[in-house]
Amino acid sequence: MDIEGKWKAILIGGLITGLGPFIPVLNLACCLFPLVGGLVAVSIYRGSQPPPPLSNNDGVVLGALSGVAGAIVYALLLVPLAFFISTTITGFLPGLIELPAGARSVLDGLRWNLGNVVALIVLLKVLGHLALSLIFGIIGGLIGTALCTRKATPTV
Repeated sequence: MDIEGKWKAILIGGLITGLGPFIPVLNLACCLFPLVGGLVAVSIYRGSQPPPPLSNNDGVVLGALSGVAGAIVYALLLVPLAFFISTTITGFLPGLIELPAGARSVLDGLRWNLGNVVALIVLLKVLGHLALSLIFGIIGGLIGTALCTRKATPTV
């Protein structure tokens, strides 16, 4: 399948999918952004000149690849943000309260392993976002294909 002319549509759909979860309050609709991203990708691809014929395979490819692009955008934003937050927490955590010596060793162990825990959580979030983006991106691509495909009107 030729995806040469589809890159612009895939990247714009991926930006919608990847940036959507970072919008406050709207991030509660986590499955809506990949759906809209796939739908927009099909719509943008359909708007290219000359309008290409659309099939369900095009909708699946556009939706899935916009979901993958969205997961990459999401990971590129989430990893530095999580790293910054975890280093900030480990930086000010020891100065919060004075602890006895036994509790201090527990707190130090927590500080040293916090990076591993954050890395595992970020990995699971990115993989979960990838799975949801693929599923709902494909659904959005199929919906976009159904909406953008013009039916031939029967002549009597």
